Amino acid sequence: MLALGGPASAAPTVDCEPGPAALEDIATLAEQQGVPMDEAIERYAWQEGFAEVASPLRTAHPESFAGAALLEEGAWIAFKDEVPEEATDLVEALPKPGGSHRTPRLLGSRAE
Repeated sequence: MLALGGPASAAPTVDCEPGPAALEDIATLAEQQGVPMDEAIERYAWQEGFAEVASPLRTAHPESFAGAALLEEGAWIAFKDEVPEEATDLVEALPKPGGSHRTPRLLGSRAE
C-alpha cells in the first residue's frame, strides 16, 4: 500500500506487478478471451496499480474524494474540489501499459 505524505523530494512510484491471486485472475481472463498470457497481463495488470493509487487518496482526502472507477476504456479518479497535487504525481507515476488511454483521468476543479 502506498503511504502519502512522505518526503517531498521523493518521486512517487507505483508497482503494478500482479501478485499471485491477480495472476490467477488474469490467467482465467486470458483463457476466456483466447489471448496469450502476456497480452492479458498488458491489458489488466495496471488495474492493481490503480487501486494502489485510489485507496490512499480516498483515505488522505475524505472530504473531497468523490470516487474512482475502472472502466473498459480506462479509469478515473474524481474530487469534489481541486485535484490534490499528490494525485497528479501518483497518476503520472503509474506505468502506462497499453498506451496513454490507460492513464486514469483526474476530475475536479483543477483537472484538465
